[in-house]
Amino acid sequence: MLALTTFDVVFLSVAGSLLFLIFVVFIASMVGLFAKRRQQQQLQLAQMKHEYAQMISQSQLEIQEQTFKNISQEIHDNIGQVLSLAKLQLDKPDDDNAAGTKADASGLLSNALHDLRSLSRS
Repeated sequence: MLALTTFDVVFLSVAGSLLFLIFVVFIASMVGLFAKRRQQQQLQLAQMKHEYAQMISQSQLEIQEQTFKNISQEIHDNIGQVLSLAKLQLDKPDDDNAAGTKADASGLLSNALHDLRSLSRS
């Protein structure tokens, strides 16, 4: 049987302790590295969520601007022309056909109101 001397026991104890210490340091560094990577991923996720929210806000603004542009164009092109024509008919000097002119103007104003209501509903 092999007899161990005191030096061998001390050497094995120090070597074992050193290996155990290296193992503990390795595990701690792995845990720290994992925590750091997880924190970076959470930061990236938060940044991506922020960018996504900004893109959604920008899209909503663009949609609103386009909608307002379409509404203003509809008002200018259709309703504005009908109202201008009705005003011209009402501004005509009175003649023997004044009742017909006022009826035409009233019809144009009714059409303009109908168009405006349709536009506001859509």
